[in-house]
Amino acid sequence: MRTNTIRKQTKLPSHVLDLFWEYHKQTLSWSKDADLITRKVLESGNWDSVKWLLVTAGRRWLKDWLVQHQGAGLDPKRLRFWQHILDLPQRLVDGWIATITANPWEQRWHQ
Repeated sequence: MRTNTIRKQTKLPSHVLDLFWEYHKQTLSWSKDADLITRKVLESGNWDSVKWLLVTAGRRWLKDWLVQHQGAGLDPKRLRFWQHILDLPQRLVDGWIATITANPWEQRWHQ
């Protein structure tokens, strides 16, 4: 999936880099790590990180990314949030949530 060519060289702001405590931050870049960065921001980013992701990737790219990654394993609350922000079809998000909640291990974490 192609990223927005205008923003692909964007320097990662500190509030995004702070999410990557387990990585060598100086090696991360949007152009080569867009999937990793997207997943991390969607999973645990604060509002500033979410706004940065929306501006950097764009709504269309982010919507396509979530569809391609079938919800990316996000918890139901986050999936519902992104459903509304990105205008994702409810039927699609319902399917992702059903898959998550059908797994007994996941049920322990998403109640």
